[in-house]
Amino acid sequence: MATKLNISVDQGSDYTLTLAVKDDDGSSTDLTTYSANAKFKKSYGSAQTHLFTTQVTDASTGQLKITLPAETSSNVEYGRYVYDITIDSISLDVTKRIQEGILIIRPKV
Repeated sequence: MATKLNISVDQGSDYTLTLAVKDDDGSSTDLTTYSANAKFKKSYGSAQTHLFTTQVTDASTGQLKITLPAETSSNVEYGRYVYDITIDSISLDVTKRIQEGILIIRPKV
């Protein structure tokens, strides 16, 4: 089951979140065969999707980093969005949602 975390980002700023992905038993998930995806939308039914950049920083210990660059946050209307982060393994034929929540883009002056 995905963990829930609400996050806030200042419009026009860089944002980075580092995660330690865990299995159901609490041990680190080996991300060697996985890729990560992170996206957000205005609502669950919205057609337009915005992407975070993702990077597995230490596969053996399940370390993952997502980033919302200033270039992206500058071009997104401020407000409330929903987001999720998934990991995918083609070789294992597995997709898991590891985190979800609300993303608030706070307006810049």
